[in-house]
Amino acid sequence: MSAEQLEAKLLNSGSTLYYALQRLPDSHRLPCLGLFALHRELHDLVFNRSETVRVKFAWWHEECARLIDGQPRHPITQAIAKWRGHADANVPGWLANLEVPLTSGFRDETELFGLCSSLTQPLFAACSRLTQDMIPSDSDERHDQAVDAASAAAYTLFGFMQELGQYLRHGIVPIPRSDLVSAPLTAGDILSQGLTPSFQSIMQVQYNRLSKLLSELCEPSPANPVRTQPVVSTILAIQRATLKEMQRANFDIIDRQIDITPLRKTWIAWKTYRKVKQHG
Repeated sequence: MSAEQLEAKLLNSGSTLYYALQRLPDSHRLPCLGLFALHRELHDLVFNRSETVRVKFAWWHEECARLIDGQPRHPITQAIAKWRGHADANVPGWLANLEVPLTSGFRDETELFGLCSSLTQPLFAACSRLTQDMIPSDSDERHDQAVDAASAAAYTLFGFMQELGQYLRHGIVPIPRSDLVSAPLTAGDILSQGLTPSFQSIMQVQYNRLSKLLSELCEPSPANPVRTQPVVSTILAIQRATLKEMQRANFDIIDRQIDITPLRKTWIAWKTYRKVKQHG
């Protein structure tokens, strides 16, 4: 399966990932597509509470073993296999993190941050290793686990906000209970009452928290290894811009998904890739 075929199957022209991978050479884009596709396949099982979930995870365990043995069968793992260093991605380890069902709630910010980080850190670590040879750098700290964890947490927290209504309807409340109690609101209140001042107040807290994290990750500096990671940098930059649009819309995000235009994503992706090369 070519990069174009996999891209046509997994991406649409308006998705953030489409623009994040757009400027990668085929040698990098195809396995990177595979990494994100595998993460999406496994993450989607979170919403499936039927008995077939165990069967599907068992099959993916077998497929990951075949990937390690050099005999993958699925187009996604075949794409990942194009990356010679795919063994360093510890793909089987992803299953352990994603196989644990999402909890219905989180006690506080620390617990939510930890869960968000664990869900996506293996993906971002693999993506960073895959693309690090694209950007020449004199730094010895091009791969930083703490930055991977922070980037992964930001990526997942953003997804929780952008698809908040969907998560709530599946019984997953990606808002710390400490924030809900201060309102006070419950998940049921949010779904039934909609856009209330209390809800907007809670979402402003989530916005401030995520905006601060994204700002720290997106601002280029010698101490920030994200600056040498083109895909991660582009994703976070687009998410940062989209997050601001959510705030401008007064967090009207329960029944709709707010996004920015493809033209704006194109501009952000181009600008971010240029910065990554300059700071590499």
